[in-house]
Amino acid sequence: MIVGITGAVCSGKTTLSRDLYKSLSRKYRVCLVADTAQSVIEELGVSLDEVRNTPSILEFQYEVLSKMISSENSARKTKADIILTDRTVYDWLYFFLKYCGKYTNRDFAVRCAELFHGAASHNRYDCLIVCEPLPLEPNGIRGTADLNPNEQKIQHLIISGIVSRLKMPKIYLSGSREERLKKAEEFVVQQMERRGRKWF
Repeated sequence: MIVGITGAVCSGKTTLSRDLYKSLSRKYRVCLVADTAQSVIEELGVSLDEVRNTPSILEFQYEVLSKMISSENSARKTKADIILTDRTVYDWLYFFLKYCGKYTNRDFAVRCAELFHGAASHNRYDCLIVCEPLPLEPNGIRGTADLNPNEQKIQHLIISGIVSRLKMPKIYLSGSREERLKKAEEFVVQQMERRGRKWF
């Protein structure tokens, strides 16, 4: 079962995915697909602000989505009972829509859109966990634009609007770190039980 963890910047996705991985691993075989944007930034050796202020932002977004799809597909081939993804293709879509109109490389924009369409044209996730925004904090990776509360709110509204139309089980999380973990764990276990996999 693939569980997509989605939400705006600074909504606790990475923290939740790691906490949920540790908790669920006590009873299930769990695979965690980490945030691919951070790994691509590290590979490029540049800051997020440097990437965003150049036309290469579309190439960066293409690499992020390609790596995300590859990582998710590799996880599908494992014997994991549960695959947790820290970010989803829907998070990626927000940033693509934001930047594709800013630069004029339409051919590359089409390639990005085609890649997304191929990934999203089937049920990529079995269920979704939508994280509500938290207070903005720098983490060494986020760009200055990510620390804008209006930007965070816009991102949250767009991502929430997208996933609300998807016909799959989903839960919206708010509250403390402990409260979010408890609700998320109960939700995932419930989904597993519906598939005939009980938590013994």
